[in-house]
Amino acid sequence: MDVTHTDPESLLEGLDASQRRAVLATSGPVRIIAGAGAGKTRTITRRIAYACALDVWNPAHALAVTFSTKAAQEMRTRLAALGAGQVKARTFHSAALSQLHLVWDAVTTNTFPQIAAHSPQALAEAVRVVMNRTDLEPADVSDIESEIGWTKVGLIAPQDYPQVCAATHRVPPAGLEPQAFADLAKEYERQKAARGVMDFNDILLLVCHIIEDFPRQARRIRGGIDCITVDEYQDVSPLQHRLLRLWLGESTEVCVVGDAAQTIYSFAGATSYYLRDFAREFAPVHSDIVLDRDYRSTPQVVHYANRVLAASPHKRDYLVLTSARADGAAIRPVAYPDDVKEAQGIAARIARLAARGVPLGSIGVLARTNAQLKPIAKALKDRGIAASTRQAPGELSASDEREAELESIRDSNETWEAGGFPDDVGDVASGATFSAASGVIAGGAGETAGAAASQGAAASQGAAAIAAQAGAGVASAGAVPAGAVPAVVAPSITMSTDAAPTAAATQQRMAQEEKSLRLLAQFQQQREATLKAQAAQSRAAQNQAVHSSQAAQDSQAASEAVPQSGDVAQAQQAVSLSTIHAAKGLEWKYVFVAGCADGIIPFGSPRDDEEREEERRLMYVAVTRAQDALFPSYPRTKAGATGFAPQRPLSPFLRDK
Repeated sequence: MDVTHTDPESLLEGLDASQRRAVLATSGPVRIIAGAGAGKTRTITRRIAYACALDVWNPAHALAVTFSTKAAQEMRTRLAALGAGQVKARTFHSAALSQLHLVWDAVTTNTFPQIAAHSPQALAEAVRVVMNRTDLEPADVSDIESEIGWTKVGLIAPQDYPQVCAATHRVPPAGLEPQAFADLAKEYERQKAARGVMDFNDILLLVCHIIEDFPRQARRIRGGIDCITVDEYQDVSPLQHRLLRLWLGESTEVCVVGDAAQTIYSFAGATSYYLRDFAREFAPVHSDIVLDRDYRSTPQVVHYANRVLAASPHKRDYLVLTSARADGAAIRPVAYPDDVKEAQGIAARIARLAARGVPLGSIGVLARTNAQLKPIAKALKDRGIAASTRQAPGELSASDEREAELESIRDSNETWEAGGFPDDVGDVASGATFSAASGVIAGGAGETAGAAASQGAAASQGAAAIAAQAGAGVASAGAVPAGAVPAVVAPSITMSTDAAPTAAATQQRMAQEEKSLRLLAQFQQQREATLKAQAAQSRAAQNQAVHSSQAAQDSQAASEAVPQSGDVAQAQQAVSLSTIHAAKGLEWKYVFVAGCADGIIPFGSPRDDEEREEERRLMYVAVTRAQDALFPSYPRTKAGATGFAPQRPLSPFLRDK
């Protein structure tokens, strides 16, 4: 390999003993349990760069997987700065989409289907056919679509859904009976197929199916993957875990990184089971490393975070952090008469910090729900304090996000093609990978996989049938370990006003993925004509274009490693308002956590221990966002409440134990 690497020894500088051990562990399987503020991203990017610098790994065949486009971009930037810019840093969906394009023409003659995060026409027609209704409320339609997505990420085939409901007391949305919902899910997939549409979970299911049933194409996909690093492994779903195992095949060159205490998406299908069970599943594990030294937060903040978890019945699954910093300010929860007074109090305290010269960009205000942020935003505005609401981690402006996503997707696909696939990669690189996503296949995504299964036979089936072929039905057959089932098929979220914040958080978590896939479809439409022309050029010209694209990507990544003054200035001028879910992965010097009352965190009345534990972890994530100072507060009641208004106590997660 003619690649210039960073000096390997320089990559070990500044690491503590545990981080150094993780970086030196270049052979898998490796598990890294990394607590909040423990230098997780720094450690795993150095580990990847170190293995590449030693020529243990071919960087073009190394895959790093994370859960958001922002996190993937940050990883690419860091790796490029460390001399490992050829490493593919992707989300699960973008990696799988590149692979699906790579092998598409080898498994079907049909046009690549349209990618759509939502297919309202298909769902409306399915509702009409199955329920004989055309008057469903938008909220019910959204809940049905979310439930269909939940079954896919949980590897639950429609025919198994009634059994899952019976076993777990899960309540289907929109007042449907379990069998009626299963029929609706099947019809929805048929309607999508008729329109030539697939959603982003179908992408993962299709790649699983192809790897399982098409040995030649499985070799092509695996040929570009020698080693895999998975960040935020506590948030994988059964579907993502299945795809990971299929990517690996017989290989054990995998490193997973995560923290069970930061699992806050169980309601959306995520489970920390695979992180906790890694040592058994991949035995014998080459290295099992714990990073429990927090470089982010003061001892006071770390003690407070540890206290949140101390009373948990699952505390043995969680790390006890130690702070590497000097003492900071004491933490004292403040009670206010109501939520409006709380908002005004928070604004007054922020005004005092600003008067002392504290940059507004170093202040974050977190709350359990978006509704709680509204009075705080008003109180800040009344004081003339600038604030911005974060709808999702690291959200960009609409125009900037579009450009960044398009560039990221373009580089993702081109560098995957250039990653060194064996044998017949050339015919795909010549342009098939960029087939127009606007074109619809004859029978939709379902027919495509069905046709592939029969080596080209015309089959009329939807993605639900694909899911069963790809392994969805095995959930009830025991392929999903028994210990994972409670998190995967937990009791349903009641579709009520109280549950709305949780549903909104689900949408926030997946928003970046959905936008990426929609933008990819648009980009492919724009680029189709150009790429067809490029397909007629010589292989040498293609290779030159690929190398030029990679060089441009590396140059851009290196430049992005240096903060731009305009970005810094903008960050310094506004307080960040965020839900706790949207704040995951972020940090501020000063953090206000509003609404720390029983009934708000935990939200409502948790129906079982698992739901209550999720709320506890949510509080832990909120606390660990603080670097220098933490200001928890809570309202004793809601402003404007009439009649008897019960007084709310401090959240049980923050009470002295």
